[in-house]
Amino acid sequence: MWPFKPAYLSNNQNRRRRAVAKIHDQRKLLEIAENKFCATDTRVWAVEAIDGQVALVRLAKHASRAEVAAAAAIRVQKPADREAVAKDSTHPEAAAAAIERIDSDDALVRLAKSAKTGKARTAAAGRVQGESALCALLGQASDEQVRSIALSRIRSQETLCEFALSRNSAQECLPVLRYITDTGAKARVLRDTLYVAVAQEIAGYIDDQELLAEIALTAGQRANAEAAARRLTDEMFIADVVIGSKFGQLRNELIQRLRNEKLLFELVFALDDQSLACAACGRVKDAGMAETIITRHSDTKVRCAAAPNIKDQATLAALAAPGVPMELRAAAITALSDEGALQAVYRQATERELRVLALEKITDDAFLAGVFQAETEPALRMRAIRGVRSQRMLRDAYAGVKDPYLRMSLIRIIDDDDILRAYALEHLTDPEVDGIMKRIGNKDKRQEVALARDAYRKMCKAAGFEAGTFFTDVRRLLFARMAE
Repeated sequence: MWPFKPAYLSNNQNRRRRAVAKIHDQRKLLEIAENKFCATDTRVWAVEAIDGQVALVRLAKHASRAEVAAAAAIRVQKPADREAVAKDSTHPEAAAAAIERIDSDDALVRLAKSAKTGKARTAAAGRVQGESALCALLGQASDEQVRSIALSRIRSQETLCEFALSRNSAQECLPVLRYITDTGAKARVLRDTLYVAVAQEIAGYIDDQELLAEIALTAGQRANAEAAARRLTDEMFIADVVIGSKFGQLRNELIQRLRNEKLLFELVFALDDQSLACAACGRVKDAGMAETIITRHSDTKVRCAAAPNIKDQATLAALAAPGVPMELRAAAITALSDEGALQAVYRQATERELRVLALEKITDDAFLAGVFQAETEPALRMRAIRGVRSQRMLRDAYAGVKDPYLRMSLIRIIDDDDILRAYALEHLTDPEVDGIMKRIGNKDKRQEVALARDAYRKMCKAAGFEAGTFFTDVRRLLFARMAE
């Protein structure tokens, strides 16, 4: 301890101030500034009297009190020293004081990227003026708050647009988009960006339908065109994109969005792509328009696409008549619902495919049973009998059939327990016997089949044969064994 108390340690503030004012020795002033036992205001007064830049820099960086460090930072004169203080000081107040006196954008960018404290970095970012420096900071700074400040200070829409388009990832671009307010800049980003997420995001900021349609037509990448097209709500512009776009999948998606049948009708004749014309045609539900397409369009597939929307049965019957292209006849038959017309088509047609199509639509049991009896071609007979719903007619048909394939096909649709039991007992080798047995409603008859099946399998196992390999007349053999 001192033998006496120095005046600058006095409890009286005025006395301390006068004491410091009388000291001219730079070393002594530095000693007071660094003395943690001195009052803070006394240390600040000492700093204000120090002229040595080295001492001031040291105090600004390492003083134990923030007020002292800030006072020293204010008195630092050299730009390089100010930058060093701003970068290395542990006191944000000192760093901020130094930054307030730095005008070089390059120095401020360096500080915004590397200063020790977050406050110093954000303070430096807030003083950067040049847009090129702000862009450099935006692209290089690791501190998210610093990047946000830099982004908010860029005013040029062109600069923001260039920055968004020059980034190496969508994550770098996305934060920039909400600051782009100029419609032209938004359109450029949407048209030229390489990132799907960016295209989808920036498209959400554009409402101009004409501009969106233009971008959808001129964008080089499908993702950009799709992002623009999906924002379209005006069907006239949607139709323009359908006609002019080079992306087939996008065109088809847009056709599915159209509701205006007049526009769809016009597209059917305007589109040079057959699949797209068919897609548009399929959405024209107006029967009159559909008939016009059938009458006037030159492409058979497009005419076929219109057939399901024609309601007039006479028109469809005429289209199904001989002399019309085969494909169109098939579409017309598929669309027909009149029983008489379908039966007439069946009688007129000579092509097996068309006759099968007609049989699939005919529901009259008597007619179908008649076809089954009269036809000789198995495919037509089978198609006819599958449409019969009357069990009596099915039983009659089964009784007159000798062909094993037809008998098996009939068994699959007959519900008569006696027929099912008899067939199962005659065909115990058939892998479908279990399924047939389950369809027998009468418990005793079902059990009879089950016993015969199990006995047959045991017999084959005992004889060393695989079930179903030998014995053509299994039922006779089983009954002989049972008699023994």
